[in-house]
Amino acid sequence: MKLGISQPLFLPWLGFFDLLDTVDLFVALDNVQLTRSTFMVRNRLFSADHKVQWISASVSDCSLETPMNQARLSHAKPWWEGLYARIQESYRGRPHWSALAQPLREWLRPGENESVAAYNGRIILALCDLIGLEMSGRWQWASQALADAPPPASGRDRVMALCQGCHATAYYNFHRGVALGLHSPDDFARQGMALYQQQYDHPTYPQGRPGGFTPYLSILDALVCVGPLEVLPLIRRGRGWRLVPPSATAGEGEVGS
Repeated sequence: MKLGISQPLFLPWLGFFDLLDTVDLFVALDNVQLTRSTFMVRNRLFSADHKVQWISASVSDCSLETPMNQARLSHAKPWWEGLYARIQESYRGRPHWSALAQPLREWLRPGENESVAAYNGRIILALCDLIGLEMSGRWQWASQALADAPPPASGRDRVMALCQGCHATAYYNFHRGVALGLHSPDDFARQGMALYQQQYDHPTYPQGRPGGFTPYLSILDALVCVGPLEVLPLIRRGRGWRLVPPSATAGEGEVGS
């Protein structure tokens, strides 16, 4: 069973959806600490003057240790309306803006007392429905998966506990996490699991902007440029995964795939 684990990010890029499309089960890490000024609460899109800009969700004041499923979206002022207006100003001239305009406006408005994790997860699953990526039975919250287990001592322990609890034979993760050594192929090999690193070759598409193609933007950019029906095939064009081999001393345990 192929397993992917990640925080539910804010309006993620194409590679995030490639992970969702690749694995049999995705576990959303909702019980990890919220880190502000990261992709947990912001992402990149074009501005009206063709420059890359950051857009973000507004989070209520909370302590630094607050997990994503306890940090709440702010309702002090309707920031989501201003965010929608900025996106509309930049993208209303794109060919498929009309297909996204109304649902996006509804998605961006946070529910009363909605957490950052729930907000991001709700929008991600709505985007999956829009592009035809079936996630029924393939999404699970980490807080529910580990509800009866003691808190893991580290991030590595949390991932391994989730992999074991979900009976994974292979774990799929983004390029950076593996490159930084956050996951050890030896640890997975000892448990009879394989570790795969994403090698995403970002596909290009007509962005309708001067200059060359700009990759790694929110999926919204692709949606308004090529349309919902073409986004999933576009995502799959960039797919690439590398099996990360364990060392010769990884110990017993046959690696599955």
